[in-house]
Amino acid sequence: MEVWKPGDMILISRQKVRDRAQQLLFKRHREAFPQKPILLLYRSKDTRKQNIMVTIPGRPNQEELVLNDVFEVPLKYACEVIGGKWGQD
Repeated sequence: MEVWKPGDMILISRQKVRDRAQQLLFKRHREAFPQKPILLLYRSKDTRKQNIMVTIPGRPNQEELVLNDVFEVPLKYACEVIGGKWGQD
């Protein structure tokens, strides 16, 4: 974890392990890269949906996103998104 940096990919399939890795990565990000935004991948619950208007945390207006669009948000909002505060998508 100490050598991880934003942009490195971590792929984990098991939910329990993934959740723990995510906590550790957020902690590392908060300590080492507090001003650097986090990349989020937009993935709708219904993957048949395309061109959806989505509220992106920290931005004033909704934006049109397509499945697998990537956008940057501050760490605070990434934690909220993953926690479900911003909806299921």
